[in-house]
Amino acid sequence: FPSHDIQKFYYLPHGGKEIDLVISRPGQKIILVEIKSTELVEERHIEALKSSGSHFENAIKKCVSNDPIAKKLNDVDCVHWKDFLKDLYRSV
Repeated sequence: FPSHDIQKFYYLPHGGKEIDLVISRPGQKIILVEIKSTELVEERHIEALKSSGSHFENAIKKCVSNDPIAKKLNDVDCVHWKDFLKDLYRSV
């Protein structure tokens, strides 16, 4: 993953739930990523992303997992980790 002008970090608000990965790229929306090993993503897996709205307005929210079926839960796009990486490399 090229690191030119790209910042990668995690976010843990005081008393809140951790966001596993935050990707910041110049001129693009921030991407918030929740990483799960599950093969079936459910609402409970995206709690941290759902509660992050006030900290990261207009961010793209992704849940990356082993679930082979892409889906949208609330405003979170849930995708297989391989598809996430393909899309991420295309957009760099």
